[in-house]
Amino acid sequence: MENRVFESIDKEIAKGENTFYFYGDYIHDWYLYDLYRGVCEIADVLKYSFFEKGMIDYFFYCKNDVFSAYEYVNGEIRECSDKIFEGKKAATSITKSKNLSLNNVNNNAAGTKNDNAQKVAKKEDEDDAGEKAVENTADSKEKVNFKKAITFSEEHRDKMVLFFFEDYEWTAGMYRSSNDTELEYIEKAKKLSSLKNAYVIYSIEEIQMLKNYNFSIDGKNTIMLGSPSAEEVFSVFLRIYIRNYKEAGKELGDNFFKELSMISEAIASGDKSLKEAVRIFEKVMVEKNGRIDHADFSDSLDKIIEEKVYLDDVVLAPEMKEEVVARVDKFLNAEDVSEVTKGFILTGPSGTGKTYLVKALANEKNCYFMSASLADLKAEYVGQSAPKIKRIFQKARANAPTILFIDEADTVFPSRDQGGNDSDSFAKDMVNQFLVEMDGMLAGKSKVFVVAATNRVGVLDNAIKSRLGKPIEIPLPNKNERKQLFTKLLEKKGMPFATFGFVDEFLDKTNHMSGRDIKDFVNNLEKESQKNIKVLSEYKDESETKELFYKCLKLFEEDLVRNLEDSLGIIISRPDDKIKYKNIIGCDDIKRVIDQQVAIFDPLQRVKAEEYGIKIKRGILLYGPPGNGKSQIAKAAANEHKLYFMKITSDTFTKISLSDQNKTLIKIFNSALQLSEMCGENIKGVLLFFDEFDSLASKELLDSRVRGTMLTQLDDTDTFRNAKTKVLFMAATNFYEKLDEAMIRAGRIDDKVEMKDPSEDDGIKMLKQFCADNPKVEAVDDSVAKEAYDKYIQKRKKIKRTKYIISQKIVWLMAGRDLEELKEYADEYVDLYRPSGADLKNYSERLIAASFYKNNFSSKNKLKITEEIIDEVLSEEVV
Repeated sequence: MENRVFESIDKEIAKGENTFYFYGDYIHDWYLYDLYRGVCEIADVLKYSFFEKGMIDYFFYCKNDVFSAYEYVNGEIRECSDKIFEGKKAATSITKSKNLSLNNVNNNAAGTKNDNAQKVAKKEDEDDAGEKAVENTADSKEKVNFKKAITFSEEHRDKMVLFFFEDYEWTAGMYRSSNDTELEYIEKAKKLSSLKNAYVIYSIEEIQMLKNYNFSIDGKNTIMLGSPSAEEVFSVFLRIYIRNYKEAGKELGDNFFKELSMISEAIASGDKSLKEAVRIFEKVMVEKNGRIDHADFSDSLDKIIEEKVYLDDVVLAPEMKEEVVARVDKFLNAEDVSEVTKGFILTGPSGTGKTYLVKALANEKNCYFMSASLADLKAEYVGQSAPKIKRIFQKARANAPTILFIDEADTVFPSRDQGGNDSDSFAKDMVNQFLVEMDGMLAGKSKVFVVAATNRVGVLDNAIKSRLGKPIEIPLPNKNERKQLFTKLLEKKGMPFATFGFVDEFLDKTNHMSGRDIKDFVNNLEKESQKNIKVLSEYKDESETKELFYKCLKLFEEDLVRNLEDSLGIIISRPDDKIKYKNIIGCDDIKRVIDQQVAIFDPLQRVKAEEYGIKIKRGILLYGPPGNGKSQIAKAAANEHKLYFMKITSDTFTKISLSDQNKTLIKIFNSALQLSEMCGENIKGVLLFFDEFDSLASKELLDSRVRGTMLTQLDDTDTFRNAKTKVLFMAATNFYEKLDEAMIRAGRIDDKVEMKDPSEDDGIKMLKQFCADNPKVEAVDDSVAKEAYDKYIQKRKKIKRTKYIISQKIVWLMAGRDLEELKEYADEYVDLYRPSGADLKNYSERLIAASFYKNNFSSKNKLKITEEIIDEVLSEEVV
């Protein structure tokens, strides 16, 4: 068995690579060199590996304030620092093979600690000229030795050397140093790899530090040292047992090796370091007087899943549960796994119990359970994910029969045929290696069953889907299943949930709750009951119990709103009286359309409409020029009808990837539905408002996947088009012509209403209203308001006419057309002009400000808008 350290670089060395960076959580672990020498630390592994394979003549070791040299003479490693750095005779052997022997791992000082750091001492010799040179240059002895080692390597090109820099984090301080020699030291280290007679190896916990300092790093020369394999653990345990516990002359039987193998595989599968593994083994051996029985290692064996769940605990449609069990049984019972499907895909919303179901399967079928997600599989550099996947499958095979659960599989195995963020080189690496491992299982007898969970089957790579077969959908629990879940969870706490009279009404309000939501809800019930100094089993009174449940439902609703705001970066407003229909002048046709769609929220009105054959409409699109209050009327409608106002803008989507846009879109619609069904008596539903709708539904901008998701949400009878849904969908755009026609057709968005600039009558009313909104302004009578409006229109038309003529004059002259004709066109162009609501709002604010600065106060100490004020404002250059 090749040792863990050298094995990781052997192939790259054969390809000509000479510089390597070891990193990760296990760089300070012990490593098995071989059964004779036992375990040692990384520096000793490198020394022995390179010397014994005849690959180097000298080994230079550097760690913080230590720099020393070693050579290999007659099968022994000798320190030769004096010979290389001082020109003196080489020392006698100080590092012999026996030093690495694992005689007693509990007292493993000599055998496992790097002797380099303890053998090198700083010497001070005031009469030594070389030492004086060190003092004069402010260089430490170690830095001088380092320079001498480089000089030695350059002068002896026929000698192969290895530079090993251990725990390289210590150089970070040098980058902050003002001493030029410190930076020179770093630069020399970085250039070592250019020596053709040198290998250069670094060890560091965080590889990012070297990237920050511009070291030449790629996927081939960075090696993450992982935890020991079951084979390595087995060999170390066997060595300890033979040296310390085996009775002389007694043979080790098959049962011994079987038990030791089970122990080794279980401990290795727990991702423990070799140091931890040895401590565990030694502890149990001492306690059990050398007896080998895997049952004694129960604290370290994780074959049994910590969460004790079984299929009876899983609330799922019987036919669905039967299908899941049948697929697993067929695989486990097959003599040749190449002839059966080796996994399946679980799809459905988050929180529906996919992980819970798979854990229950593993428990019922006595399988080892493993779980992996993108964070476990994706490496820092391209090319490093494949070894991680390979290691996971090795672990799965070592513990077979295994159920391997891949969560959020769409992020791990996106289609390689699609561009964009989902199909980067990392993803391709992971998909390719996963397929290699799956196909490798087909060729053998490995009992590793793969379950991939995702709520976006469509983006999974086709090759992955073909190997895992037809997806199984785990939907949100229906009303009966929710009742079962509540009953099971509350029975454990002594509450007979199903016996209460309010249960049916309550369950209607929990639609779109997942299994996880229900579990959290029950936990909240318990917390709230404790505030009343009661436990749930003490709740017997119908009224008191209902009050508790509805209080928790309100808290759940508030948490849902808060979580949505945090996760989506939006504001969800509760209805208030700040702006209502009375504050919106005009727009009567829009108000009527909104009122008709909201009226159907009332079950009685809905039934009556269906009885009379009235087609129920869903969805409203507001379009027209900017500044006319499309968002404002949507907000007013939400307040008027006591609806949550959930406003979505382009910012919600522009800052995230395409895959996240899909997830976010689904989450928005699902959350709006869930929130609408949980609303209490004071809130009647949700107004879901997409502002700047063209940024999401434009023909030019829309990604095919996002487009498909939006179309599904708009015409799906399970979403807001469901007759019973209390979600009013509204969207607004200033660019109707840019919208995808399929997106806004009837059956998706039924009512499309143009919001034009306000008429003259409405414009005059707006001016009066805007002034009246300020309590410090005296009411403006109709004649003054009309004068203000008429003069404003005249001034604006004059300005627009002038701008139009200037912009078109050159074009008309080049075409040889009469300028008088241009003026006539300009008159027609401006004749239709009407100011927007935003224009009038700005105009009213300027009138009020001018009145203030003119000290134009009434007898009641209020500001007055007069003809003089109007003329002054309109005389300004900017109107």
